[in-house]
Amino acid sequence: NFGAAADKTARAACLEPAAVGVCPPAPAGVAAMPTLYTLPISHYCEAARWSLEAAGVAFTEAAYLPGLHMAMSPVAKLRKRGTPPADFTGTNNSIPLFVGDDGQILAYDTWQCISRLDGQPSARAKELCDTVVGPCTRTVLFSHLLLKTTGADAAFVRTCTPSRVPRMQRWVMSISGFRRTVKGKMYENMVRSDAYVEECRTKLRAAFTELEPLLAEPPYAGPRPTAAGVALAALAAPMVIPPGFAISFYGTPMLELESLPSAMQEEVTEWRRTPVGAWVLKYYETHRGAAPAASG
Repeated sequence: NFGAAADKTARAACLEPAAVGVCPPAPAGVAAMPTLYTLPISHYCEAARWSLEAAGVAFTEAAYLPGLHMAMSPVAKLRKRGTPPADFTGTNNSIPLFVGDDGQILAYDTWQCISRLDGQPSARAKELCDTVVGPCTRTVLFSHLLLKTTGADAAFVRTCTPSRVPRMQRWVMSISGFRRTVKGKMYENMVRSDAYVEECRTKLRAAFTELEPLLAEPPYAGPRPTAAGVALAALAAPMVIPPGFAISFYGTPMLELESLPSAMQEEVTEWRRTPVGAWVLKYYETHRGAAPAASG
């Protein structure tokens, strides 16, 4: 719940067909395609998007900004049409969600999209991605982007309001009161406290140390992206900001290192120097996009 006033503002801007629970019809002569509902900045959505693209699955992407994915998207209604798998841990508002052109759910979560690729991770590697890498990289990233500084807010806006998101969503997010409410809820849910952020850093270092010996062999090494490789590279991406992150959606690098707040620049540079960080950058360069510019 992002507050009554904020919710009313968001709903007033619901001018897209998707906002009322149906996908926009395909233009005449164009075959309808499945729809992937996403938050553009989400590394979970990036893993799903990348997996579907690597598997050769054609789809359209319906992107929603933070907060608006709850107030404007049809995801909660769509999820009620099916029964989630036993290991699903999300909520009715969880994104990503992959839906067929007939409205039937094709994938309830990131892992069901990833499963379309060969080279699945071991149970232990998947556990580390689920319990440490995914949640902790998100916490550390937003510990920087949600700071109450001009530089952090500018980086948040650049990251969370790409031009491919419908204009009305970007307009709603430009309202400082709404954006402040959304950022406050995100901080409360994902960042929590300085102590929690430091705990996440400690857990990440331990997880990366455990994962490092796996990286030189399949399924983390090879000529094609694999389920294990895409999962780890995408979920670890917030720590190193690879230029290829979500490149098929943003069209250009989501964030430039030089544009980030100085403390975030320093932390990203440190993580890039770790073996896992260097592997993530190389995996993105090989399978997703360009290499980052050299840094000091």
